[in-house]
Amino acid sequence: LKMWYTIKKKYLDSDPCRSIKIKVLSNSMVPALLQGETIMIKSAIFNCPQVGSIILFFHHKDHATIHRIVSIVKHLGKTYYRTKGDANIKKDYYLVPASEVIGVVVQNKRE
Repeated sequence: LKMWYTIKKKYLDSDPCRSIKIKVLSNSMVPALLQGETIMIKSAIFNCPQVGSIILFFHHKDHATIHRIVSIVKHLGKTYYRTKGDANIKKDYYLVPASEVIGVVVQNKRE
């Protein structure tokens, strides 16, 4: 799975006009994103993630997650994102390295 997303990230990062469509697989982002909804992802290089952005990122090595950035942490010259699912009570327990961000949600079907 990580290989598939790595290929998609390289595809997105090679051209600012490129995007991929994926389906949301959980309800962690309700009400912003609903399970089963199709969303459009664009490169994080050309669509700079910021607080409030919804990002698609690698979580561990076995799956990808879509959550909102709630804060940005700089440590030893590297950027990390603190994320949270809108429907979740707590923030995610981990920081997301900027290098693990596949892309930024730029559109969902309801927009």
